[in-house]
Order: sequence, then structure tokens, then C-alpha cells
Amino acid sequence: MIQEIEYPQIAAAEIQHTITQYLDLIKKLDTFIRLRADGQNSQKSQFEIGAGIWMDAEVPDISTVLVDIGLGLSVEMDLEQASEMAQRRVEMLRRRLEKMKRM
Repeated sequence: MIQEIEYPQIAAAEIQHTITQYLDLIKKLDTFIRLRADGQNSQKSQFEIGAGIWMDAEVPDISTVLVDIGLGLSVEMDLEQASEMAQRRVEMLRRRLEKMKRM
């Protein structure tokens, strides 16, 4: 009985967490879209190489991103396409969450 109650709550929390991650991604993509509109084509950044150690990097072309579409496949998309895809995923996840709440 406890598992029957806990599993939907855990699943709903995971979906909400995923929605939050997509919303954060959309904000970042929108930032890059604005930078491109202002004429900036590259971006300095940092990335973690492991165990809390970071390295400086420069992305020479911020006009496109690689999007994981599953099964180990990635597709190159422009920033607007990636943002639209992320927004569609948020909408789909919100519908799934609403269905779960009605059960």
C-alpha cells in the first residue's frame, strides 16, 4: 500500500524537476538568441572536466546546438528551433503531470 502511494508522488516530483530543467534551458537559449541578435557570434564559458575541476573554453559559433533526441542520436538545431522543442517538451510534461494528478 505504501508503494502505491509513494510511486505517483515520486514520479510527479521527477516530472516537475524535468520541467524545471527545461525552463532553465529555455532561459539560457533565449540569452544566446539575444546575444546573437546583438551581433555576438561566440561565447566564452567554462565546463567541468571532472571532480569539480573546471576549464575555460570558447564556443566559436553559438548559432546552433546539438540536441539529444534519444537512442544515442543528436540533431543540430538553431537556437530558435531548440527553444521551441524545449517549450513543446514542457507542455507535454505538464499535460502528463495533470493526468497523473487526476488519477
